[in-house]
Amino acid sequence: MEELEFSQRIVKILTGKALQDTLRKAGMQGFTVPGFAKNVSQAPPSILAAAMTKRKRGKGFQSGIFLKCLSELDEDILESKLTQKWLEGGVSKEEAERELKDIEISILEKQKQNENVQDGIEIEDSIKTDDKDDTQVIKKQQERIKKLQATIQSYKIANDNYKKEIEQLKRENIKLEAKNAEELRNKTLMEDTIEELNNEIHEQKQKLAKMGTEIEKYKNMYENAPKVLCFSKKEIDKEMFPFYNVEWICEWKNDYVETIDWIKYSEVWIAESDFSYSETKTIKNLAKGKVIIARNTNMLITKVGGNN
Repeated sequence: MEELEFSQRIVKILTGKALQDTLRKAGMQGFTVPGFAKNVSQAPPSILAAAMTKRKRGKGFQSGIFLKCLSELDEDILESKLTQKWLEGGVSKEEAERELKDIEISILEKQKQNENVQDGIEIEDSIKTDDKDDTQVIKKQQERIKKLQATIQSYKIANDNYKKEIEQLKRENIKLEAKNAEELRNKTLMEDTIEELNNEIHEQKQKLAKMGTEIEKYKNMYENAPKVLCFSKKEIDKEMFPFYNVEWICEWKNDYVETIDWIKYSEVWIAESDFSYSETKTIKNLAKGKVIIARNTNMLITKVGGNN
């Protein structure tokens, strides 16, 4: 037997102060009955049983609240003890369910006995006077109609409240769907942005790789370019000679005769006016004919084909 079924069955046999105390405690913990917000104790057993199925946020069904409050009653109450047993689980739970069933059977038998006694009384009264019997029957029927009308009204109220709750849940669901749709759009936008950035990163990497290849190419060209030794007081802009590996010397020193490896240079450039006759002659002799001479630096640049 599940919690919901047990609570719906035990509430139907619970009466009097025990029921009032249980509902009072349960009401303080959020237990509600549609249509009986101000006076839960006035709700008929059928409405109370239906209220057990209502869910409380984060607490499951209301039946759990009801059973907990019933089990905590201080009085020596049979229904409270049964609930305590049932909540313990295991053998105690099975025993509580059997006892509950026995109580229900006992109540049904008493109701039948009362009905038989009542039927006997009614038959006896009907023998006395037909007029009196008719009046009592009508009165009872009227009372029964009133009770049925009250029950119908309570069901209508409960139904209206359930409809309101359903509408509220629908509105909340619409809000959640809108929120989920917005989050999905944002997620898609972020994914698109990330993809664009990844593509851009890939393109930049390709450009860097290409630039690296070109740099390596020019580096190899420079390293393998003809080595040139340039003598001029004015510094030579090496960028003007992309196809030469130019080394620049601004003044002559006698120890250059020994320290410079003249053989490794394919050409020696001299700005003649920047050096003495003897210095120029010495350089020409050491270069062994691989000499290009101009009057000054500008003329030298023009002569060797610099990109000026």
